[in-house]
Amino acid sequence: MLPKSRLINIPLVTQSNPSMENFGITNAQSMLRQWHDLDLLYHRFTPGFENILEEGVNAGWYDIDNTLERLVFQWLFIPWLQQELDAYWDHVNNTAKHRNHNKVLPHGIPNLIYKAPGDYSALDFKVKVDPQAIEHVRMLYITPSHPIFNLVPPAFGVFIQECYEHMDHPSITHENVWTLYHNLCSMIQECQELLFNESDKYYYMGGVRNGLGLGIITLG
Repeated sequence: MLPKSRLINIPLVTQSNPSMENFGITNAQSMLRQWHDLDLLYHRFTPGFENILEEGVNAGWYDIDNTLERLVFQWLFIPWLQQELDAYWDHVNNTAKHRNHNKVLPHGIPNLIYKAPGDYSALDFKVKVDPQAIEHVRMLYITPSHPIFNLVPPAFGVFIQECYEHMDHPSITHENVWTLYHNLCSMIQECQELLFNESDKYYYMGGVRNGLGLGIITLG
């Protein structure tokens, strides 16, 4: 038996002699494995990022009713969270999970099973769609210029990108994301020519460079 302070790893599988099973140990081990299983997004991925987001809200750094803060938040946090999710997805789907002998499921790396289920004695139930059909539906029903596809208003997006590049385009991490948010908000607030409509449908109202548009902006 180890002191609890040293219990930093657990076995993949527990076994006991027949007729002497200790289901308490088995159930505890199963729960810990599930808790740390990469496919449980809710337990593994979500709480950490929820804590990061709540930190800013609880500290009063982010006010959803403040147009500038909302736009900076959307521009900075949404792509970063998507990038983190993409990395999580890539790791999970390219990592073989522990085989469960109680389930009749193919065992291996999920991406390989998805691409070639026959190699894992599995049936392929995917409905394959012609890429041309997808493109046809996209052109028929989607308007690329619709505002819903803009992360932020286009003019604001150009301006904040220049601000970000002026900061030497730093990498975003768990530790610095709120610092970058503060710096961007402060930098934009210093540019008093930038005006916002405080209605529900916010938009950039011009005024930069005496009405000549964003252009090349010097922030130094």
